[in-house]
Amino acid sequence: MKRVLMGSPIRQTPAILEQFLLSLTELTQSSTMVDYIFVDDNVETLSSQMLSDFCETTGRGVIIRPAIQTNEEYQRNEFTHYWKESQIWKVAAMKDDIIERARNAEYDGLFLVDSDLVLHPQTLEQLIQADKPIVSCIFWTSWQPDTLEMPQVWLQDEYTQYRRDRREEVEGQEQFLRMKRFFAQLRVPGLYEVGGLGACTWISKQALQAGVSFAEIKSISFWGEDRHFCIRADALGLGMFVETTYPAYHIYRESDLAGVAAYKQLCLKPDHSSLFAGSIKELNAEQLFHNAACMRNYLYEEAALEYYLGFLETGEGEQEQRVEAIVYAADCYNLLGKPIQSKNILETYVNRIPSAEIYCKLAFMIMNLEQWEEAILLYKQAIKLARPADLSASPDPSAWTWQPHLQLCVCYDRLGQHLRAMEHNEIGLSYDPHHPSMLLNKQYLTGVLNQS
Repeated sequence: MKRVLMGSPIRQTPAILEQFLLSLTELTQSSTMVDYIFVDDNVETLSSQMLSDFCETTGRGVIIRPAIQTNEEYQRNEFTHYWKESQIWKVAAMKDDIIERARNAEYDGLFLVDSDLVLHPQTLEQLIQADKPIVSCIFWTSWQPDTLEMPQVWLQDEYTQYRRDRREEVEGQEQFLRMKRFFAQLRVPGLYEVGGLGACTWISKQALQAGVSFAEIKSISFWGEDRHFCIRADALGLGMFVETTYPAYHIYRESDLAGVAAYKQLCLKPDHSSLFAGSIKELNAEQLFHNAACMRNYLYEEAALEYYLGFLETGEGEQEQRVEAIVYAADCYNLLGKPIQSKNILETYVNRIPSAEIYCKLAFMIMNLEQWEEAILLYKQAIKLARPADLSASPDPSAWTWQPHLQLCVCYDRLGQHLRAMEHNEIGLSYDPHHPSMLLNKQYLTGVLNQS
């Protein structure tokens, strides 16, 4: 049975603090005996009372107050959080106080966790089982609204999330691609070595005794106490890892409270992670297809493409899945700046798997080359196919209805065959009478035909 100290400096709103404390009570503790230590830096009386109630209920909690009280306001809103330098080092001192208490009491480990997180019940057990001196549980955050979710761990320097050699110059697009590779790796359940971490961290007895600390390193200008902790830990030869099997949920904004219920429902599932671990060769067709779809949803095009190609190589899966894999693989190639490979994969499968989606996507690429006659042949092939009764599984249902007719209208117009263009535009409108492009086509073609 491991003796564990769980600690957190806390200045938090009652609504967020309630979810944090509740998740602590739900942690599995089959191999641990947990004590709690909270640094109460709250400005809201209710938050302080909630900490007191938690300690009284568990019977294993201690509350300390910061030695230095300041009136500095910590600002945050629905856009981001705003930290002052003095506030950072105030928090660092709080964390070091917790570390010192854990070290002096000879705990087997310290779990330092921020109070705006909701933890999966298996978090603590999983971090201990990782058997590393320092390991964090991953969580993901959109640091600004409507931006790509990013992890709280990094590989190099202050918050660099891609590898580069010391003298290597990495351009913007290559930086972004490398960063997405790193993110895609972290989405797969596992244990990965990183260069920096924080906010939800297991610190073993070995690391405590080695002298880890959040104190400022005067010769380092990196922002944030976590950077100084990580540089010191690395210099001590401890190494740092991230565990991604059970991601925590970050309530970075008050609006994120709305997602707590869905996260907890996800935690109830036997396989909490949305992705299957293992190399491409180790996964079956169903797992490859599932991982591809997840990576595409995360906007990791390179990783999605790898899984889609792996799925297609198995030769397995339903036809609808194979069509989707081909169409989205072509999309991924395009997004990665590889139009030739995009066209090649469509041409490879267009006759093997008769599908309106594949015909239409390939025909559109041909249209962009202004090869109108060839595009017409492909669109006509799409029209000839018997339409499935259920289009809900189609990656592009319009390919079976109005889309080929709209594009045939364009092709025939470019060839000066305006009557045929109007015929296909009218068929397209029969599927979607209010389509704005086809309504404009009708107005334009009507004028052209009347003049002739």
